[in-house]
Amino acid sequence: SNSDKSPLVWEAHPSLLQLSNSKTLPKMILCPNDFPYNFDKSIEHWCLWKLGGSVTVDEIEAAKLEFCEISRVLGLGDIKDLLYWMNPEHLRSIPEIDHAHILCIREKMI
Repeated sequence: SNSDKSPLVWEAHPSLLQLSNSKTLPKMILCPNDFPYNFDKSIEHWCLWKLGGSVTVDEIEAAKLEFCEISRVLGLGDIKDLLYWMNPEHLRSIPEIDHAHILCIREKMI
């Protein structure tokens, strides 16, 4: 119990610094946004996260190609449009980990 009402502090193991310095863990991952913005339900909201540096336009383009390939392999339908952006640092949910938002609209399946 937290009877003294002091703020709870979460500590990650391994730490962000340890992960950033790791030689074995992936430094970049493309995944659905766990907390998607309030878009129309037909719009998918994904994030490209990168440890240890800034996300580049080339990495975003490669992620878009990976996203299209994943969609093809899993039979999720053709992609109609993709859009991406990066928030300025002061608006990032986790400023220490650079990331790009990627939105996807698919062709409607008949």
